[in-house]
Parts: sequence; C-alpha cells; structure tokens
Amino acid sequence: MTITPVHFSAAAERDLVLVDPDGQRQLRQLIAQILAQDPRPGYMNRYPQRREFGMQLYNLNVRWRCDAAGIEVVSVTPSADK
Repeated sequence: MTITPVHFSAAAERDLVLVDPDGQRQLRQLIAQILAQDPRPGYMNRYPQRREFGMQLYNLNVRWRCDAAGIEVVSVTPSADK
C-alpha cells in the first residue's frame, strides 16, 4: 500500500485550533493517518477530473483535495448534524 503525503492548508490549521483547542483529541494526527491511506472510493478512477472530497469524522466535516503533491486538507468544520 502506498502512503500519500498529507498537508494542511492555513485555513485547516486555524480550523483545528477552533475544534480541538488543547489538542487533546489529536485530530490533526488522526486526519493525516486516515487520509494518508487515500480513502477515496475505488470507482473514482473513472472520474479523474474530480479533485475535492469530504468525509465526516466524529462531529466534524473534513474537506480535502488531491493533487500531484498528495492530499491537502482544506477545512475541518463542525457538522450541522448533532
């Protein structure tokens, strides 16, 4: 299995401070570990133009995009669902 490099945008870093201010939940590490395994559905190789994806993790919406450099997390925001 290939591990994909994961980096966080400045906006995502700010989001993490808001949703995990003391770092207790270790969200940055968890998100990086999950995304490094490239969790996109297998059928996505039929849609190479699609670059942005999202997932729900706990009560958060995590948005990321794929590019030649790997995966960039663009936002980590509270979910509207409680």
